Amino acid sequence: FMVKDGERIPADGVIVTGATHVDESLLTGEAAPIAKATGDTVVAGSLNTGGVIEARATRIGGDTTLAQIIRAVEHALSSRSGLERTVDRIARVFVTIVMVIAVATCLGWWSAGAPLGEAILRAITVLVIACPCALGMATPLALTAALGAASRQGILVRDSRVLETVRKVDTVVFDKTGTVTEGEFALVDETWCLGTAAHSFSTA
Repeated sequence: FMVKDGERIPADGVIVTGATHVDESLLTGEAAPIAKATGDTVVAGSLNTGGVIEARATRIGGDTTLAQIIRAVEHALSSRSGLERTVDRIARVFVTIVMVIAVATCLGWWSAGAPLGEAILRAITVLVIACPCALGMATPLALTAALGAASRQGILVRDSRVLETVRKVDTVVFDKTGTVTEGEFALVDETWCLGTAAHSFSTA
């Protein structure tokens, strides 16, 4: 397949003709485009920012690197964390208790002489206030919202159980330049010594 300047690469492959620079930040977080030449590999979803290249596809469709990342995110959305399983167990007991209380409320008011309609209304009130469904729905919805928010920020979570343990993390080490930077230098400090200025630079 041929990829022109400004086009996205449609499949994983190997360059057979041409040379270019490819923006792979979608997959690697690398800020600067990476030089690619004949024999180098390219990945689906990356952006061609240089010349025209011809490549031979090695993986297409669901076998591409991008597709594997998407499957990892889908797995995280479908996986059940320990917290969810615990909430489900509690919810089963809680729902049973609430139903028993609602039935007892209805029978109690009815036996006390209240009209049947009013007794049923009291039972429904118990169900609405207790809202047993919310207990089982809140945790999955919160996890799904967290995974969605993380993905919009470029953070891909492979397992939802990570969200339960990330609060215990006190040190994060990045071993790759460009992962959390824009790859552009900026003046952050200036010190004057004997008529000359000493500058400190940092990657923004």
